[in-house]
Amino acid sequence: MPNAVHTQLARGFTNARRSAGTVVTWTRPDPLADVGLTVIASSEEPGPDTIDHNSGDDALSVFSSLVSDFAAAGALPEQGDSFTNESGDSFRIERVERTPAHPIIHFHCANALASD
Repeated sequence: MPNAVHTQLARGFTNARRSAGTVVTWTRPDPLADVGLTVIASSEEPGPDTIDHNSGDDALSVFSSLVSDFAAAGALPEQGDSFTNESGDSFRIERVERTPAHPIIHFHCANALASD
């Protein structure tokens, strides 16, 4: 059962993404259906020990979402999965940051090249 602080966090997050959210799709392996959702997107600069694995943008994107957004999917995205935005840009999940029982989950993603 969520506590009052987690309930308030979830409500505040829901309000924030209504005004500043970005629509993305979690691309799932076949035959599972892809999952569309609205996230709060931010960027972070790679650390000094980060290796550039692709020729895309060096910045990393962080997509934050509610854990409950994935309830219908029955699973959470994992390292190696990807998100695609409405422009067709792909973002590969490099790291998942989650605190047990906390309503918000963060996906640290490497920006990939835009789709043609």
